[in-house]
Amino acid sequence: MIFVIIAGLIFISDILLKNQIEKQWKDSEERTYFKGKLKVTKQYNKGACLNLMEDYPKAVLVVSGILLGAVLMGFALLLPKKRNYFLKTGLAMLVGGAGSNVYDRAVRGYVVDYLTLPKVKMLKKIVFNIGDFFIFLGSILAALVSAFGKESRW
Repeated sequence: MIFVIIAGLIFISDILLKNQIEKQWKDSEERTYFKGKLKVTKQYNKGACLNLMEDYPKAVLVVSGILLGAVLMGFALLLPKKRNYFLKTGLAMLVGGAGSNVYDRAVRGYVVDYLTLPKVKMLKKIVFNIGDFFIFLGSILAALVSAFGKESRW
C-alpha cells in the first residue's frame, strides 16, 4: 500500500504545483531560489522529453498513455509480491511522475514545466517538473535493480 501512496503523492504534488504555476505565473516569469541554484519559471511542452515531437501532441499523448499503461500493469502485478521493495519504489516514482504528465497532456494539451538548475552546466537549459524528476529517478532505480539487484533478498 505504501507504494501506491508514494505514486499518489508524487502525482498530486506535481499537479498542484503545475496548477499554481499555471494560474499565478505569467508566461516565462522567473524566480530564483537558493542563491541562484534553482530557478522556477513557467513553460509549456507539447512534445515528449525536451519537446521531442512537439508538432504531434496527440501522438505523444497516445504513446505516453500506452507506456504508462504498460508500467501500471507491471506495477500492479508486482505489488502483491513479497519483497522487491526497491523495484516497487522505482515503479511507484515512475507511475506518479508519468501519470501527472499524461494527465497534463490529456487535460491541458501540454505539460507545464517549471524547474531548472542554472548552476548545473549540462542541465541549465532544461526546464522540467517534479514528475519528470521522478520519471528519471524511478527509471534509474528500476533499471539498476533489474540489472544488478537480487530482489529476492530485499
